[in-house]
Amino acid sequence: SPLDPGSAIKTDRLGGRVRHSGDKTVWYHISGQSMPEPGKKYLFFLRRHSDSENYSIITAYELRSGRVHPLDGNKSSPFAGAAYENADEQAFLSKVQEAVAIALASGKP
Repeated sequence: SPLDPGSAIKTDRLGGRVRHSGDKTVWYHISGQSMPEPGKKYLFFLRRHSDSENYSIITAYELRSGRVHPLDGNKSSPFAGAAYENADEQAFLSKVQEAVAIALASGKP
């Protein structure tokens, strides 16, 4: 289903933090997958859960100061999206829009 611009959605990603007794907090996450941070600008790639209204974050790119920064990947867990590290934001968004248009024209969801 298409999303309306400005509408709120719920997203899921494995991981989070657990506060243990005392003041000890431990972060749990999948290696190579980072968590988006509030207040930052991202382009998300999502998959809708078949049994709920929530979406899973497949991956995302932070858009900062006109540049692109993949949310996922690190030296021990490389990610194909790393090819876009520090790419020009407008050129990147144009490529994404073109890919979406091609997919829609060919009948792919």
